[in-house]
Amino acid sequence: MKKLARNQGVQAGFALSAVLALAGCATNAVNEGEAGSSGRATGAHAKQTCGSLAEQIAYPNLKITSAKLVASGEEKRPGIVDTIPEHCVIKGSLNERISPVDGKQYAIGFEMRLPTQWNGRFFYQANGGLDGILHPAFGDILGGGPRSNGLTKGFAVISSDAGHA
Repeated sequence: MKKLARNQGVQAGFALSAVLALAGCATNAVNEGEAGSSGRATGAHAKQTCGSLAEQIAYPNLKITSAKLVASGEEKRPGIVDTIPEHCVIKGSLNERISPVDGKQYAIGFEMRLPTQWNGRFFYQANGGLDGILHPAFGDILGGGPRSNGLTKGFAVISSDAGHA
């Protein structure tokens, strides 16, 4: 139980660090006059922001494996009719370690999707008992045949495998 609580604390701390970096990027883009009136990073700046965002996220034992800008409408989700907006997908791991018990390597895998037109809010996508699988971080809202998700509503979304690959 203590290990689960520690993993959740690590994930929450990392997520806060990532969201603060995202907020800084949006603020810098607006201050530098490189964003539209909505505060959205545009064109080449959005691509640069996605590429450099991973470098700005500082957290102990963090390993970023990829950062990629996805264009608006490029991805589709079953049942989602709203257009998936332009966003940055960052994947990586936290707290990589070798277990003293079995000698195997463990880490908390994660995926973040950070919309370039961010609403300033954060959505933590829990696995609902399906830890061990890294689900795409779209902020899916279950039940009732949803037509949108957290990402389409402008939320920054994170998903993890909770350290159980």
